[in-house]
Amino acid sequence: MVLAKAICAGIACAIGSACFAGIVESEPNDSISTADEIGSIEDLIIFISGSISPGDVDFFQAEMPAGVPIWAFLDDGNPNVLIGLFSSDGSLLATNRDLILIGSLVMGGTYYLGITATQDIDLVGEHDLAFDYTMMTMASVFPAPSTLPLLAMAVLAGRSRRRRRSR
Repeated sequence: MVLAKAICAGIACAIGSACFAGIVESEPNDSISTADEIGSIEDLIIFISGSISPGDVDFFQAEMPAGVPIWAFLDDGNPNVLIGLFSSDGSLLATNRDLILIGSLVMGGTYYLGITATQDIDLVGEHDLAFDYTMMTMASVFPAPSTLPLLAMAVLAGRSRRRRRSR
């Protein structure tokens, strides 16, 4: 969690943003219809903390802008975390273990982020793991290519830390 906050602070400095928000997940949020609302993530860095129990998936509803890079990042050192992006109609668009660079969405609007265990590849709650997590989300344009190495170094540092813990 400390690394994720440090990465976020570095990104915020690089993009000139000082807008942060913190959210704690609340149950029930096990489906898109009961997702916790986090509002717009444009020009805002949001930390979301929560817990996953066996059979649990946590969903968050976010308003995402068109035309700017959108990020969702998990770094808690847990190799069992899976994050997914869903469209407003519930279609699974992308999954990854710790980082989703959603890219620039052609259409802005309502999207959903889901968090579960890696063995639950469809994000439907088919797992028997329990863990805590912290996720950072943001949507912002980097002002110059010189800021991208900062992000790359932060991601590599997180991966290196995860490899050391799994040994």
